[in-house]
Amino acid sequence: LGHSFPTRRSSDLNLLRPETIIEARYSLTKRQNDVLDIVFDSIKDDNKFVYDIDITQYGRRYNMTDKNITYGDLKKSVLSFEGRGFLATKKIGLKKENRMYFSWFSHILYLDDELKIIIELDPTLKKLMLNAKKTSYYQMKYRFDFHNIYSKKIYYKLRCCENRDKEGNGWEVDNLDELRDELGCPKTYERYADFKRFVLKPAYEEINGDSDISFEVEEIKIKSKVTSLKFHIKSNKFTQIDNNIILSEKNHQVLKMEQINL
Repeated sequence: LGHSFPTRRSSDLNLLRPETIIEARYSLTKRQNDVLDIVFDSIKDDNKFVYDIDITQYGRRYNMTDKNITYGDLKKSVLSFEGRGFLATKKIGLKKENRMYFSWFSHILYLDDELKIIIELDPTLKKLMLNAKKTSYYQMKYRFDFHNIYSKKIYYKLRCCENRDKEGNGWEVDNLDELRDELGCPKTYERYADFKRFVLKPAYEEINGDSDISFEVEEIKIKSKVTSLKFHIKSNKFTQIDNNIILSEKNHQVLKMEQINL
């Protein structure tokens, strides 16, 4: 059980960029992401591939004290992973790409009599998770303080881009439609004012107020239309940030920082 591919070319390994697993989580529900957060906390760089999903951690997230109720809710969340997975792809031509498919869990064992759920990870998937953990890992406390699903998704992306921001690059978004698709936004958010109100503002308030990083956003405009965004990220050093959203506006140049009243 759990053997990786016997041979693997360097081009195959290029599919295993840390962002792959972060992006794959965008399509998951809040409870599914909470289950994965617990698994992320458990894994270490060793030869272990079988893990108990911590029922206590899961129960704390939803203020559950009854173990039977907690187990039932956790089981329902884990059941939703059955048959689910994700693709790692890399384009190698106009109509060609290399693809690697992963199931989230190789095996799942439900022990109702012991109120336990045991999962097994594929070794290659665990390697991918460890790489993601090194670049975007954050403490359980911060993940569980995010109630808005877009806060989690944006946090994952910001953490992946944090090192790049130290060199002044940050996270640049040139296509807002692609960002909305990537975050799983409904079509009603195609209007930028709605996207800012229901996605950017909640994420700004939760991440800057309840996490170990903070960020600001440049709105890059052509005439009066916002055409792209640039996220500037910095370590929060565990300090509390004012929950007022601040966006910088840019029309080919950064004009000023101002508070956005929505």
